[in-house]
Amino acid sequence: DSTIDIHCHRVAPLVIKSMVKQRSPSAKAPQQTISPVSKSYNKETKTSLSSASQNKTTVFRCGLCLVGILLFTVTRRNGDKKLLRSSLNYNDDDHFVPDKGGQECSIYMAPSSIKGVTSMGIFTTRDIPKKATALQGGTDGPSITILTDKFRASGLRFPKSSWIKVWGHYAWGRGKGVPDHINYEGDSIMEYQTTFGALPNHHCVLSSTSFSFPDVPYDDSFAKYGSSPSTGASTYNTGRDWRVKRDVKAGEELFLNYGHCSRAGYPSWIPDSVPTPDEYKAAAKFLKQEWAKLPLEDDDNAEHPVVVPDDMDDRVATILPPTFETVFKNMPKGNIDSGILVKELARKHEIEERTPEWIRENGKCLEHLKANPSTLPDAGRGGFAQHFIPKGSLVVPTPMVHVMDRDWLAMYDKNGAHVGDQVVLNYCFSHPESTVALCPNTNALLINHCSPSSRDCRVNAKLTWAIDDSISEEWRQMSLEELSKQNFRGLAMEIVTTRNIAPGDEVFLDYGVEWEEAWKQHVAHWSKKRLRSLSAKEANNAEQVPSALITNNLKETANDSYLFTGCQFWLTDEDDDEHWKKPNEKWKSLSDEDILKAYSSDGSQYGPGSYARHSDFNYWPCSIIREDGDNTYLVRIEQSPFFEDENWHVNELPRLLSNYPRESIHFFVRKQAGDQYIPHV
Repeated sequence: DSTIDIHCHRVAPLVIKSMVKQRSPSAKAPQQTISPVSKSYNKETKTSLSSASQNKTTVFRCGLCLVGILLFTVTRRNGDKKLLRSSLNYNDDDHFVPDKGGQECSIYMAPSSIKGVTSMGIFTTRDIPKKATALQGGTDGPSITILTDKFRASGLRFPKSSWIKVWGHYAWGRGKGVPDHINYEGDSIMEYQTTFGALPNHHCVLSSTSFSFPDVPYDDSFAKYGSSPSTGASTYNTGRDWRVKRDVKAGEELFLNYGHCSRAGYPSWIPDSVPTPDEYKAAAKFLKQEWAKLPLEDDDNAEHPVVVPDDMDDRVATILPPTFETVFKNMPKGNIDSGILVKELARKHEIEERTPEWIRENGKCLEHLKANPSTLPDAGRGGFAQHFIPKGSLVVPTPMVHVMDRDWLAMYDKNGAHVGDQVVLNYCFSHPESTVALCPNTNALLINHCSPSSRDCRVNAKLTWAIDDSISEEWRQMSLEELSKQNFRGLAMEIVTTRNIAPGDEVFLDYGVEWEEAWKQHVAHWSKKRLRSLSAKEANNAEQVPSALITNNLKETANDSYLFTGCQFWLTDEDDDEHWKKPNEKWKSLSDEDILKAYSSDGSQYGPGSYARHSDFNYWPCSIIREDGDNTYLVRIEQSPFFEDENWHVNELPRLLSNYPRESIHFFVRKQAGDQYIPHV
């Protein structure tokens, strides 16, 4: 019943069950069903909005003030306009009709199946065979690069640590599966992902998801090479193709292995009682040995209790089932696969079974939207309906990660002048008088703006609070100080249709008046920034290497101002040869034949490579010297910034590879040369 001035409450409540890998210790368990918005709740919300519009300094009850004040907006600084989406008002007729899924949607967000966990997880209602795509629409939503070395703002109310602690749980760090086109984007980076890159819970044993990168991992072809006002306004990273790495049955929760698989490496959010893979293997080994000793029974209903040895490790002992038949009933006696047994033990020990029917009843569809080029000019990609979505139905749940002070995302030039903000801010929600920004964790961020007066599009969706979420409802009562102490996500919204949406239709929101006014000012002051002759997408899609990226000189390296060449490379014993340890200042005076004889080796061992399946730091900078044969090249490897300097780099000697395959070459945008870093985009 405490009352707090509205200016203390710019935490626009965006709610969802904490379907996170971690959860707030104080968070309550989410309700297990989706229920419609109640009339009384809508009326209270409407009242708070009305009161807020009459007097912004009125003192409100804590919960109501937060519900009413999210109006997406525009930030400012020295005349710069950074666009932040504007929400729609919630009114008495905005009833949320729960989406029951039907037979079309098959990937849902629902309460996790892990026993004792109150967060959300991702589930499938269809069988998915090994190596098949998890999402029926293919590629997930885009990912967004965040430059962590650009946090230079000072004198802010909330410390940088309050931002880093939260986002560290949801963004991927360098060396943890980040593609090299993002690794090379800055000195210190994080990759912010959506849906499968952000929502699956962690499990070492039951992990079922893996990913590859799409054919076009970075699409810099949308913005007309700097001539469009929308240049740099969106991420060019196209995301990931998520697949399953084993057969998955309908009803299963889809897990991702975060790498915390030894007890020494357990973070604080993993209870000490959770077994490690080694402990599950020890339990499986014991059960197999003891099962093999049991006599064959004619009675299918016979049960044999498991007797725990006195000297068994306590953690291993807790895994063992009460009877052998608990796990062996449907397995052939004798030749039992240890891997299958380990997974079965993990399911019995940690997982509550879910049925497809339960998931549809209690979950929210994550598969309605698909990424495609927007129907609006120069708008990048948009969100398109894969299924028919009736009026008043859920399009996509929108859990949010909070930023306590969006000024941490400001960018400055070398003289300290503010030149813009990081592009992730264009995907976030905020309020004109608040420092807080809230950023979606699903492909809701694909949805573009449509003006109600536009003839090119039609608004067909709106934002509403996810009122069936007890954790988010609790968080909406927090002050900014309380929110700043939360290390995990707890707020969310939902996007709901305002009219029927047919398959293939683009989904549009009205970002609000403030956003439109800011965009008009941005367009009015826009001037063409620069032209480039070749995009990364064009260079990578070309059958032959573009001639502009070939040096045709053994003694020179490529120096394009926008692109550089990357070659898949790994160190071998050859890189430790003695001749690399001896400087030779006269090597450039040698003939090409002598240079190749002294410093060249066979590069065919480095291919054929695949960008789709590469790992962090697979690509080293290189220069293409010339075509060497049928789709092979002579290349010069350059020092990777992610490894210690090699002797050949220290002594400025050419590390040449002949017969190098075209498939192992990829073209990258130079560090902070992308459109997102042009001042005032």
